[in-house]
Amino acid sequence: MLETAYGLGVSRGGLAQALQRLAKKAEPSYENLVEQIRGSPSVTPDETGWKVGGQLRWMWAFSSAAATVYSIQPGRGFEQAVAVLGAEFDGFLVRDGWIVYRGFSQAIHQTCVAHLRRCREMIVVAQSGAAAFSAHRERNSAT
Repeated sequence: MLETAYGLGVSRGGLAQALQRLAKKAEPSYENLVEQIRGSPSVTPDETGWKVGGQLRWMWAFSSAAATVYSIQPGRGFEQAVAVLGAEFDGFLVRDGWIVYRGFSQAIHQTCVAHLRRCREMIVVAQSGAAAFSAHRERNSAT
């Protein structure tokens, strides 16, 4: 497209080098956003599978009222969450039930309301044994 529209010839290597230069220039801004997240009174983290060169990675998202930081990392563990949030995070952590988030012992934990709503919906449609399990999980998630 660049060649057709503007007469610019671009190679894959040239694009890769340009993106590396851009990433280097953006690094201070990214680090500033990470510091904003770490200092936020409330953060909502989440992670989802992400492919990089055909390999499974994890895209982490950490959102506050003022900023969102994305980080693509090789794992989905506490170490990767700490890389952005910092081990000493002591604000509100609005999270799903992923056990990794419990490692933030200084945080005040709040279960995501959407996840609690999903438990209630499961109780309505579930058979008796599954409904009892969902109700048990909902009671324990509220703490």
